Amino acid sequence: IEKVDPDVGVDINEWSFGGTDHPSGAVAAADALGIFGKLGVRMAVLRWHQEPQRFSLAALRMFRNFDGNGTLPSQYRGSGFFINTEFVTAYASKDRDGGVYVVVINKDQADRSVQLSVPDI
Repeated sequence: IEKVDPDVGVDINEWSFGGTDHPSGAVAAADALGIFGKLGVRMAVLRWHQEPQRFSLAALRMFRNFDGNGTLPSQYRGSGFFINTEFVTAYASKDRDGGVYVVVINKDQADRSVQLSVPDI
């Protein structure tokens, strides 16, 4: 796509990993959103389910309103770094003003401590 028409980009019409009303669903949704951002996906529409979706929606709010001011991922310029281990995944991106936004996902049931050193991205 980048070679033929870089302005086209990639959109995902509908996605869901289930578990919409379970903590594992929030982890799956947050991880998917981080990967979408890392890969430069411009838009990804969450499939609506009839059952409650409080955990999937919580993951969406983390990416759509992380600062409480309605800041959207489109205001960010892709992921600057990506860390993936068995228990922790982290995504980072830089905004247009040079601020860095980091999402750290604990994929384990136990509390995890991490030490992050954010490179100059």
